Amino acid sequence: MVKDGIYKNIEYAIETVFDICAVINADLNLGVSKKDEDIVNNLKMNNYSD
Repeated sequence: MVKDGIYKNIEYAIETVFDICAVINADLNLGVSKKDEDIVNNLKMNNYSD
């Protein structure tokens, strides 16, 4: 039961990171992305991540 709670918290944290990246992506007008991977790739292609 505790293990499930940990996995849920990790899932929530990852989703939050992707949401933040999506906001940054939109603010920088890097394009509309349908998938989470596209958001990260847009940031990488424009040198906004290491």
